[in-house]
Amino acid sequence: MEVAQSPVAVIITPNATIRALLEMVLEQEGFKAQFFGTPQEAMTLLRESVPRLLLLDEGITPDAFSVSGRLKMTRRLRDVPVLVLVSEHDDRTRVTAEISKVDHVIPKPFESRHLRSLLRSVLRSSTTHEAASG
Repeated sequence: MEVAQSPVAVIITPNATIRALLEMVLEQEGFKAQFFGTPQEAMTLLRESVPRLLLLDEGITPDAFSVSGRLKMTRRLRDVPVLVLVSEHDDRTRVTAEISKVDHVIPKPFESRHLRSLLRSVLRSSTTHEAASG
């Protein structure tokens, strides 16, 4: 009998408060959260495995949009949804997100209800994508 594993979400944020909030929401939605303070810290895990979701805080260095763009250029990670938390969600942010291949921009402060809904949607669409390609 096969035991279903929780989908892994890689979160990169230097902010302890955001980390605590995200941890609670992700666990409620059945994700196993892997937290990192910098993109460099996350790279070892990302070289070895493919998470179901990447969530980046705009406060990381280099910036979340650059990191997303680089990760999306990696064949193994190309289809992993990338969500970015931002403090300003304006036209410039929207265009930058599009260029960087960010899947969803989440304005801060975020509502946990909205984030949970988005996480469910991401899980459904990635499960559908896996079924279609597998």
